Amino acid sequence: MTDAPAPFFPYFTLDALTLGPGDLSAQLPAHFRLLRILPGPDRPDYVLARLTRPLAFQTNRAELACSNLSPERVDPRFVVRPPDAAGRLALSIALVVMAARLVGTQIVHGVQGLGVNFAYVIDGSLYDDQQLDFSKCVYVGVGFVSHHGQGDHLPLTALL
Repeated sequence: MTDAPAPFFPYFTLDALTLGPGDLSAQLPAHFRLLRILPGPDRPDYVLARLTRPLAFQTNRAELACSNLSPERVDPRFVVRPPDAAGRLALSIALVVMAARLVGTQIVHGVQGLGVNFAYVIDGSLYDDQQLDFSKCVYVGVGFVSHHGQGDHLPLTALL
């Protein structure tokens, strides 16, 4: 008996932002690979994705509090600079969650310029979860995603 082939995951790019932090715009395009569909409390088609190059995320206690989060909730593996006296901290983001803005459309092969809502994953335990937990993410903004096809042949094990 042979093992089943490893699943294949497409390669996409976050091309542009229409709403989001200025420091993210300067880091675009951001390339990522889909890892899996992650059902959420409000819809079944969120996507968990791994960036090919981590994104820098500068935030502070007040911004996290607006998302009902605290710096203590942030996965220590993601912290580049811990909170200073003013509450500012720097994170390195490797995982994102996104969903098509228009319910009924999906992030699939061949899509070009699809509007998405996306969030940074700040708690790495979400990777193992079976359902999206919004308390492990920070909503970032609205952008456009395109499928590029490059690297689609790579199995999941090559992405980890």
